[in-house]
Amino acid sequence: MRSLQHRIQRRRPANAFRGCERNHQAADTGRAGPSPDPTTELLRENEQLRRAMESRPVIDMARGVLMVGCACRPEEAWEILATVSQHANVKLRHVAEAVTAAATGNPMPASCRNAWR
Repeated sequence: MRSLQHRIQRRRPANAFRGCERNHQAADTGRAGPSPDPTTELLRENEQLRRAMESRPVIDMARGVLMVGCACRPEEAWEILATVSQHANVKLRHVAEAVTAAATGNPMPASCRNAWR
């Protein structure tokens, strides 16, 4: 399984995430139209946090499965999940669900399975 990790790392350009902060800052300062209602913003943020709290345990389990299977550190397991998520164009929590399901003998969805290759 160690070779899987190396194949995934070779696919990702070294500076793939460089400059993301600048893009987000530009998007935040260049808003067009009226500013959103603070109550609406808080409700949206609350919903995002709720979803993050619900998906965190399955992501941590998937990291554990990868750490054992690939003999890697937690940070490397996170990188593997994130890379597969991006290559398969699937939300990270869905990739994590597929990894934990595959660890119990269930088949991995084709979209995720193809990104592992």
